Amino acid sequence: MIQLTHYETPLIRKLASEFCRELIGDLHKVGATIYDVARDNDQGGHTMYNKICCTHDYIDSNETMLKARENIGLEPLDASSVDDAALCNAAWQLAKLTGFTYREK
Repeated sequence: MIQLTHYETPLIRKLASEFCRELIGDLHKVGATIYDVARDNDQGGHTMYNKICCTHDYIDSNETMLKARENIGLEPLDASSVDDAALCNAAWQLAKLTGFTYREK
C-alpha cells in the first residue's frame, strides 16, 4: 500500500485530483492513456531524461499542471516562488504515486 501521509494537505490533494483529471483529458487528445505513462515510468522514466515523468513524452504536462492550478482557483504560477514549486511538485508526486488516478475524497 502506498503511504500518502506526506501529501495530507487539502490543497495538495485538490491540485493532484484536478491534475489527474486534466491529464487524462490531455493524453486522450493525443491518443495516449495514463496506462501508457505508467508503463513508461515503470520502465525507467522519460526517454530523454531518466527519471523524469513520462507524461512529457506525450504532452506538455507542465501546461496541464498550470491549467489544473487555474481550475481550482489558484493564482498563476510564480516561477520564483519556492512555495508554488513545492505545491506543484507534491501534487505531481501524489498523482504519479497513484498512477494518475488520484481523486480527492
